[in-house]
Amino acid sequence: MRDPTVIALDDSEWDVPTHKVALYGEKRHAHALIIPVINEDERIRGQLLRVQAARLPVDVIVADGGSTDGSLHADFVEPAGVRCVLTKTGPGKLSAQLRMAYAWALREGYEGVVTIDGNGKDGVEAVATMVERLEAGCDYVQGSRYLPGGEAENTPLERTIANRLIHAPLLSVAGRHWFLDTTNGFRAYSARYLTHPEVQPFREEFQVYNLLFYLTVRAGQLGLKVDHCPVIRRYPESGKVPTKIGGLASKLALLGETVRAATGGYTPSTEERGPALLGWPLLAAVLVCLPFLISSLISPAYSPDSWAFYELSQTIFGDFYRATHVRSYANDIPYSAAFPPLWPTLIAVADAAFDTGARTGLYLAFASFVGFSLLSEVIGRRVTGAAWFGLAVALALLLGPKMITDELAAGRTLPFQLVLNAVVLLGLLKGRAMSLPAAIGVGLAAGLAVLNRFDALPLPFLAAGLVLWLSRKPSYALASLGAALIAVSPWIAYSLGTFGTVFATDNAGIATSLDPNAFVTDWWPIERPGLADDPAAWIAKVLGALPRFLYIAGAVALSPLGLAAAMTLAGLGAFVYLTAQAPKTKSLPPHQQPAVQASLGFAAICALLLTPQLFTGYIEYRYFTALAWAAAMAAGGWLIATGVTPAQRRVYARLAALALSVWIVPFAAMTAINVAQATPAPWEEFEQPADVTTLGQCLQDTPEARTLVIGDNLFAARAGALGGIAAMMEPRNMAEGRLSDDGIRAFLKAQRVDYVLVMDPARTAFAAETLKLERDPGCALPLYRSVP
Repeated sequence: MRDPTVIALDDSEWDVPTHKVALYGEKRHAHALIIPVINEDERIRGQLLRVQAARLPVDVIVADGGSTDGSLHADFVEPAGVRCVLTKTGPGKLSAQLRMAYAWALREGYEGVVTIDGNGKDGVEAVATMVERLEAGCDYVQGSRYLPGGEAENTPLERTIANRLIHAPLLSVAGRHWFLDTTNGFRAYSARYLTHPEVQPFREEFQVYNLLFYLTVRAGQLGLKVDHCPVIRRYPESGKVPTKIGGLASKLALLGETVRAATGGYTPSTEERGPALLGWPLLAAVLVCLPFLISSLISPAYSPDSWAFYELSQTIFGDFYRATHVRSYANDIPYSAAFPPLWPTLIAVADAAFDTGARTGLYLAFASFVGFSLLSEVIGRRVTGAAWFGLAVALALLLGPKMITDELAAGRTLPFQLVLNAVVLLGLLKGRAMSLPAAIGVGLAAGLAVLNRFDALPLPFLAAGLVLWLSRKPSYALASLGAALIAVSPWIAYSLGTFGTVFATDNAGIATSLDPNAFVTDWWPIERPGLADDPAAWIAKVLGALPRFLYIAGAVALSPLGLAAAMTLAGLGAFVYLTAQAPKTKSLPPHQQPAVQASLGFAAICALLLTPQLFTGYIEYRYFTALAWAAAMAAGGWLIATGVTPAQRRVYARLAALALSVWIVPFAAMTAINVAQATPAPWEEFEQPADVTTLGQCLQDTPEARTLVIGDNLFAARAGALGGIAAMMEPRNMAEGRLSDDGIRAFLKAQRVDYVLVMDPARTAFAAETLKLERDPGCALPLYRSVP
């Protein structure tokens, strides 16, 4: 037996409906039986008589919602042993009646209450058992017709399905206690539970059925003692089902109240939480990325670009950007304008510090992705007010087409570009409260993004526009642009000094070309027509790229990344829609509006940053990565931020993270299995390939010779990066047959080609018979002299 506890009530903030009190007797027991009712006629009268006959250890309190059928007339209820009839005169339905009755009972000093429906469906015998459970120390006792000893007679099938498959599982998971019959209003609460400072049941938002559902989940969440009790619930064999729930709209609203209770939508904001640490997200990011890193280290998926970055990194502390291998024929200067310098500089610094060699770019790419994941988590917390969503969205990018093979395992620039994008967004999140240093930081990050990828050239201008829109301060936008200019100034100085232009890039000619097939490695005997020659034709070329653009966008949407994002957002949207059916759903919290607006604006920027891809025709899956991240962060962040309480926002974020993890974790696990089963290639072969060594030996007497590599651009790039060989990538229009035989001969002469290395066996006859080149007999590789 539990000792009676005197609870000091602080009811100053209780919201209790106005009501009338008809008192018929004195307090005789420590617990009260509360029966909510409205117009139940003979059903309530029969139930009251059964309660009286059972001599239960409770005082009976009827919570009337405003009956007009005369069933609760004093001439009946007083002889039937009812202590009090409370008649609600204020607004609300069942939950308002319960608030009224619970408040009155607590003010009367009752140690606990038992609630039973007033429609005559429930067997009253279990009331005594519930009182015993309360006296034994329970704080919440749920009646269940499905427990041994309970009975469910004539329960409508739809109610059984909804209760057992939807309602009870949802509230059980949320309440951290397995329930079988959560729609059952036969239950008991201790006074300690109802007056707990983190429960607060006396709130105006509890109007219909939501108080019942909320009290079902909150006890377990607070670690209070929860128990079950078998009860009997009998529906009539025929005729109308005694219920106040009718029609699809009412059932949908009931489901909404259930979902809102399960997701913390009624949980009061009384929990004080310090800033969550990033240790667990960091560990999660590392564990997810580790299988991909190991597989990449065993067999790096380096592309010609990857080797070009490594080669350029070796010039950073020497003859800056003097390239050995040639990949662009827009000019004849032995310095590169093909790649921006930030990534090669980072590779050079890391290689000098850790002596990691050619795999340095790969290490940096994975480190960048982990760093981006943590930044995404920080942004997610700012946008949503909850943890884990930002990290999950970032890791979901691993599901994107070719993200691992073309970027991470290839040690390329997109992972670090995501870091810079995240820094830009992080600086924008405060909106009107943005500081001048934050605006400058946005500009610096945007400028560095340009130094990392030339297709980010519009970013400083777009970011400055977003700074202006969010802060409403032109001076901040100008400061952001100025900071971006400072960040880009090293490349401007290099471009002016080396190429005589303000901003050198080998993509400029391609972007303005009229040829839709133009590529950066093309070579033509004469200059090709461009935008200035026929603007209309150029516009037609750009518009002609739209179908491929839309096709790639659709392919990304149907990829595992797109499907995971779509299903997660759809699930979140369903939760938000259902909880909107519940009473008094609030709009976006004011303190989170700036962050949500910034994320939406940045998603629009990422969409606009795909414009250069249209101009150049370089439309690939991986270029949609930043947009996919920003769009998912903005849409999901907005949905999560609409949560009514901090607790609900946390639940939304965890559900979204869990939904994405269902895709991410198996993907990482399968990669780990494949890595374990793979036969690793010799580690040294990656940095000391035999074919590059052989070519170097063949050219040892003519180390400055220029060698055109036909049929293997990857070899050409490796030869330049690892062998210091003046290898030339084959012009794409030559490989695709768009350059005539005479044009090829003109190329060999104009570019001073000394040797032609034919790595594609199918084109050996072309070199020997069409171009009439003589093979070098002393070389094990198919090497031909360009000039007989």
